[in-house]
Amino acid sequence: MFKKIIKLHRLIFVLVLGLGFNYAHAQQDKKSNLISLEYLQDSSDTANVFVDLSVAITDDTGVNAGWGNTRSDSNNDDLNLGYFSVGVTHKFTEGFSTGIDYYQYGEDNEIEIDSLAATLRWNIQDWSLSLKPQYKKYRIYAEEFARYREINSRGLGLGLVYFGFENWEFGLSHDSYKYSLNPRLLSSRIALEILSSKALTISSGLKDYSNNIDVTYLLANTDITVSYGQSKSAIDGTMSDVASIGINFYQLYPVQIGVEIGSVDASSDDASSYAGFNLGYLW
Repeated sequence: MFKKIIKLHRLIFVLVLGLGFNYAHAQQDKKSNLISLEYLQDSSDTANVFVDLSVAITDDTGVNAGWGNTRSDSNNDDLNLGYFSVGVTHKFTEGFSTGIDYYQYGEDNEIEIDSLAATLRWNIQDWSLSLKPQYKKYRIYAEEFARYREINSRGLGLGLVYFGFENWEFGLSHDSYKYSLNPRLLSSRIALEILSSKALTISSGLKDYSNNIDVTYLLANTDITVSYGQSKSAIDGTMSDVASIGINFYQLYPVQIGVEIGSVDASSDDASSYAGFNLGYLW
């Protein structure tokens, strides 16, 4: 039973990484509006589709929204998770910008997750530093009592990017989380009895912390990013590792194409893999 939970924990970690177009190319682009379609699938046939829209309201302010769905019938869980996000960004000066995002995902009568995150970013010469406080509310449905149980989470993310070398970018990030209820209780015998297998599987994505490193090589119309990430489960301390390589193509500008492949490994489960693509249009 719990081995199945770990598998989804790894999948959710992959989804958090996602695909995207390179920061440096985006900064150099004069077009401010972007719509993109992203598709990801892992080796257990879990499929994920996301649509994102970013629109500039003024030269310094933009809004964004996203929709998505995750489907999986592995282990007879038949998961069907909906995703929605909305946010706003504002650049106060060339060296300082902020943003705030709200997102919600889950499945009715199983688990619902609401998240609010703010981003503070400073650009100083060849460095970019970001600070990201986060708040999440997990509402997990208890079948035995026909009601929800809430877990609140507060987190903090730190990010650092260096782009002082020609054609190269180096990025580091760290996220850590604290919970109102000990997440290890979700692995207890009582939790296994009163919560559905779907709710347990989805809630297995609760993390203690995560670290990520990215190295990007920039060409005129292509960039290549190699990433490595590691996270620790807040439920049982299991470590998950993700290694990936992504390539973005800009030859068909304003159409942009991205592909990514990666492997995921957890110490208590077999290694897994995933692949995906991203199709975007700028205007």
